[in-house]
Amino acid sequence: MSESIKDILEEVLRESRRFFNLKSGNKIYPDLSRVKETKRNFYSIKAINERKSLINKTYQESRLRKKPCEISNVILRVQGEINHAGNCDQYAVKAFELLRERMERIADIYSDKFSILAVGIMSNRAESNFGHTFLMLANYHFNRNQLPNIFQKNINSEAWICDPWANIVCQSHQYPLEWNIKMLKWRAKGKFFSLSEYYNPLSPTNVILPSVDPACYNLMRFSGNSRRIIYGIKYSVNSE
Repeated sequence: MSESIKDILEEVLRESRRFFNLKSGNKIYPDLSRVKETKRNFYSIKAINERKSLINKTYQESRLRKKPCEISNVILRVQGEINHAGNCDQYAVKAFELLRERMERIADIYSDKFSILAVGIMSNRAESNFGHTFLMLANYHFNRNQLPNIFQKNINSEAWICDPWANIVCQSHQYPLEWNIKMLKWRAKGKFFSLSEYYNPLSPTNVILPSVDPACYNLMRFSGNSRRIIYGIKYSVNSE
């Protein structure tokens, strides 16, 4: 059976998630009784803040870096070669670099041209600073003018989403639904998002959101949320 785009993206997703073996610093369980006993230490306040500290340091070291390869180097320099923690930005950088390594395989499937893009979406809700970064792979040269229609189905073209932070691979028009399903699943498990620099349940400045908060749940559906291309590459097969 011939290889598909979905095969490549799922491979990238798995490898990205393996790389970040310490997982994320912004996913928490306020009620640890909802977590398997063997994983409660992993989601303790101390462990979460250790991950947050590592990710915060990575952000500080990479904030002036624009290229994904430069940010990847910062992750390795700050966090070392073995254990890594990341939020959606770091997951997207890793996945982007892995997709770049597979461009010849993508070109064998998309015989004309394609784009690999990191897309950022930020909620417009004033009380929330919730945002998310994911990758899109399209069999055309995507541009900023197409951002308002990023999740619309087009019979003349194809676009895929690779979101290793949320563990989603799907076609772009399916992504809002897949995102909602994941938010509901996480809510059922008792998973919340920690938006503060450090997690302290007793602090009045501690900010956590349930995954079904409108800022999170409706992030991909509300057209008023800001959308931008963070970085990307356009590839033309015939120019190689």
